[in-house]
Amino acid sequence: MSIWSQRLIQRLRPPVLFFDALGLGCFAFAGAHKAMVMTHYVEVAIVRGVATAVGGGVMRDVLLSGVPVILQGEIHALAARIGACVRPGQVRADSLCVDAAPLESACLRQIVMRCATPCLAVAITRCLAYTVSLHGPAPRRRRRVR
Repeated sequence: MSIWSQRLIQRLRPPVLFFDALGLGCFAFAGAHKAMVMTHYVEVAIVRGVATAVGGGVMRDVLLSGVPVILQGEIHALAARIGACVRPGQVRADSLCVDAAPLESACLRQIVMRCATPCLAVAITRCLAYTVSLHGPAPRRRRRVR
């Protein structure tokens, strides 16, 4: 069956990659936001955002009995870092504004925009990497000694 549907599977790869990148961005945002609420340290927020996003992707791939994307040479962690850096940047920008409202008291439009920004940053990064064929480090294959 998969022999006949190979074209369909190849055509659906970019949309699946895009929605995977949106999910990666949502997890990066959620982890970074939680760390900013708990600790207010930017470094902790970035690390927690990346760990949440990459860990969620690894769990998904393991549950689907596949090789985790981060081990396939994709720029998965770099894209998660870009998405996780957006949230502390938003907090810093809000602290510079006099009349900025915190995330909990912001209106729905502001909440959606604050969440959509890291998601779109991650999606654009992953889609550009796919288009230009950028890859991260991948494990080397061992040569057989004869």
